[in-house]
Amino acid sequence: MVRDRAGCQGIWAISWMADQHDTGYHDHHASKGAVFVVRGAIRHERLRLEGEPEGEAVRAGEVFCFDETFIHRMRREPGAGETVTIHAYSPPLRQAGQYSESEQGQLRRQATPAEGQLAPKGPQGEPTER
Repeated sequence: MVRDRAGCQGIWAISWMADQHDTGYHDHHASKGAVFVVRGAIRHERLRLEGEPEGEAVRAGEVFCFDETFIHRMRREPGAGETVTIHAYSPPLRQAGQYSESEQGQLRRQATPAEGQLAPKGPQGEPTER
């Protein structure tokens, strides 16, 4: 992660090495941001309270933005090959919230330091199809 001199932005580069690389559902605490796909493609999924998640492929050259209330999941698009993304956060990412389902079916949030690797926590449901 790189921060600008004023401490207003944080930039991350992520390499998605396998189709199984999955962030699980998460938020970015107090940070807004954008993700730019440099190479390959990622599957971007938004959590819905009723019904299946909404998912779409985001391909090289495309970008999506989010605010601090956004809960989503990302994984490499199956079969996309080597994938690289650039993530920009403002203010710099200090914490993420990772989501899971309790045994009683309740949504739970677990705070995770920004340096921690995001991965699914407990049942996450089936990923959306292509």
